[in-house]
Amino acid sequence: MPLGKLEAVALVAGGSCIAATTYFFRQRSTLLFKCSYAASWVVAGSALIMALSPSDQEIEKLRAKYKASHDDYETRDTKKSILEYMKKEAESNDNPVAKFRH
Repeated sequence: MPLGKLEAVALVAGGSCIAATTYFFRQRSTLLFKCSYAASWVVAGSALIMALSPSDQEIEKLRAKYKASHDDYETRDTKKSILEYMKKEAESNDNPVAKFRH
């Protein structure tokens, strides 16, 4: 999975935020540490999500592969069996709704 230009820049920016967080922590600079810590969560976290998530083309390939391998036979059979059960129940004498129809 090759990285695009945006993902690479975001990863470098996130890495620099993490490096700044480490530096300010060692310097005991509380305010700068807090700011860089918050920025590192936002920038580095977003960069990792962008870098690790699949591209639109990969998602479309997976979606097409799934649709080709999973036909709706199971869904059709389930709906058919439910309809048959409902018809049997409607025709049975124990059904109170059927008694009111006659």
